[in-house]
Amino acid sequence: MRKLLASAALSAVLLGIALPVEAAAPYSNVYCLATTVGTPSTFNRSSIMPTWNNADNRITIIGGGGDGFVGASGNGGGGGGSGALNIGTNFTLASGTNGYQVGAHGGTTNTTGATWVCNGNATCATINAASVILSIRGGSTAISNTGAAAGAITSAVGGTPQVGATGGSGGSARGGGGGGGAPGLRIADQTVYAGGAGSNSVTGSGVAGGQGASTFGGASGVAPSGNGGDGSEGPTCTGDVSGAVGAGGGGASGASTTNLNGGNGGAYGAGGGGAFFAGTAGLGKQGIIIFEWNPVPSTSTAIPFLLGVF
Repeated sequence: MRKLLASAALSAVLLGIALPVEAAAPYSNVYCLATTVGTPSTFNRSSIMPTWNNADNRITIIGGGGDGFVGASGNGGGGGGSGALNIGTNFTLASGTNGYQVGAHGGTTNTTGATWVCNGNATCATINAASVILSIRGGSTAISNTGAAAGAITSAVGGTPQVGATGGSGGSARGGGGGGGAPGLRIADQTVYAGGAGSNSVTGSGVAGGQGASTFGGASGVAPSGNGGDGSEGPTCTGDVSGAVGAGGGGASGASTTNLNGGNGGAYGAGGGGAFFAGTAGLGKQGIIIFEWNPVPSTSTAIPFLLGVF
C-alpha cells in the first residue's frame, strides 16, 4: 500500500497535479455567539451549524469581564478582573434547540457574568444545570480601591479551564488600578495563554491594564484612561461577531482633573480600569462562545485512479 501511495504522489508531482495538504487550523468551520448576554438563551444547531460533528469539535468559552470602580474622594478605584476561559473537545449538541448563556460585563461571577453551553435545553437556566456541558465564571467587578478578583475556575464543567486575571488596585491621591487582561487560545501553537494582571497604581498618572493572552493577545490599555485592545488571537468566524480572544484590560485613570476616567476592557472578557474620584469607571467586556468543528467525512467509496502503478 505504501508503494502504491508513493507512486501516486510521485506521478502527481511529475504531472503538476496539486495534492491536498493539511490545513493550518485544526477545524474548518467556526461559529460564534456573543450578542445575547447575561441571560439564558437558545440556538438551533441544525439551523446555524448544520454540519456540526459531535465526534470532531472544539468549544471555547470566556466569562464576562468585571467593571472598574470609582474611587472615593481623593482616591483611585480598583480595576475589574477578567473572565476565566474554558475549552474542550468533542461535545455532543442536540440537533434542534440547545441552551446557552454568554456572560455579561460587570455581572455576578457565577450568574449573569458566567458563560455556559448545554446539550439540549430541558435544564439550562443556571451554570449548575443538569444539561450544562461546558461552563466558566466571569471576573469580579471592583467595589473599592482594591483590584477585583479574577474569574475563577471553581466548579467549572467540562474542558480544561484557565483562570482569569486580577485587576490592579488604586490608592489615596493616586490613579485607579488597571483592568485584568483576558486569557486566550493562540492559533499558531494551539496553546491557551493566561491574561496579565492589571497594574497597581503607584503615582497620580495612572497605570496600564493587563496584556491579553500573555504577549500574544490584545494590548493593555495605555494610562491614563486608555481602552484595552481587542483580542488578537482566535479564529475568524461566522455568527454574531468576530471570534478574537485574549483581550487587553482597560487602562486606569490618572489622579487629575483631565484624566479621571478608567479605560474599557477589550473584547472578549477583559476587565475595566479603575477611575479617580468623580470620574467614570471603565467597563469590562462581555464573554463569548466559539464553536469549531470538522464536518463528518464523506462516505464515498470511489477508488482514485493511481497513475504509474501498472
